[in-house]
Amino acid sequence: MFGYININKGELKVKEFERYRAYYCGLCHALQARHGLPARLTLNYDMTFAVMLLSDLYDAEGTPRMSRCLVHPAQPT
Repeated sequence: MFGYININKGELKVKEFERYRAYYCGLCHALQARHGLPARLTLNYDMTFAVMLLSDLYDAEGTPRMSRCLVHPAQPT
């Protein structure tokens, strides 16, 4: 069951999409720091959904931070 979850951007509010994007970018940065570039290439919507679900389930608190990315160098994430 790989690659079955997709977001419907048209149905999301701006705040919800920003939160989803923050999870996606945070997961991408965490994968880079812990496992390197090859792990980043496996990132997909399914993994992001799992992280969002688990963080809500366990009430994980995160601190947002601004950083730049190779994919979006002009936009801080």
